[in-house]
Amino acid sequence: MFRHPPRGAQRSAAIAACVFALCSLVFCLPAAGQDIKIVGPTDPIQAGEPAWLEITGVPDDQGAVFNLHPLLYTNPQHIVPMHGLFLTTTPGTYQITATALIVEIDWEKKTHRTTLIPLSYEVTVEGEAPHPDPPPPVDTKWQVAIFHQSDTRDTMDADQLEVCTGPLFRQELAAKGHGFVGLFDPDERDSKDGIPERVRRFFDAADGHELPVMVMAPMNGGDFRVVPLPANKTEAFKILEGK
Repeated sequence: MFRHPPRGAQRSAAIAACVFALCSLVFCLPAAGQDIKIVGPTDPIQAGEPAWLEITGVPDDQGAVFNLHPLLYTNPQHIVPMHGLFLTTTPGTYQITATALIVEIDWEKKTHRTTLIPLSYEVTVEGEAPHPDPPPPVDTKWQVAIFHQSDTRDTMDADQLEVCTGPLFRQELAAKGHGFVGLFDPDERDSKDGIPERVRRFFDAADGHELPVMVMAPMNGGDFRVVPLPANKTEAFKILEGK
């Protein structure tokens, strides 16, 4: 008649079976770092061309992550683990790094070993560097003074005379945020008393220039500019707007 083995013997056999299975798992673990690497394009890529990178060779029960890089996108909402999208418009050589974490367990000795494996991959980007966008134009507002010799007004045509003495030009200056300091004859410096110091600086800037001229000073401070009196309002505003 068949007899079951004693209860203690059954428990010992079950434990032995579990230990054997766990030990078998240890022997199935690959050597740390074996075949783990970053793979990607083998040839240089063109600027603006995306490149997919992937960490391969990682056992299913182990893990690896890309290290942070400003040009590598690894957002888990859009990209699966251990993958990354590299993209740049600037030619050059870029180093992408990652870290693999391998945990090896020895159940017989009740010990484990954790290994961090650094990974590296070089991406070469070719092509022309993008031209930087020009800085936005500075919207400078100017103080404007006109210097001429009173006895030469008759030599100006109507358009230039409008810039020199016309009220419409001064109204448009104010509408565009500029200020009109005044219309001056350099000879007035000696013939008039009490010229404010602010105005005298415009006289100084005009000294030595062939008249008529337009003298400009930034409202927020800065260097004076002296240009020949523009031929018309359109040319005057082009100069004031830096065009």
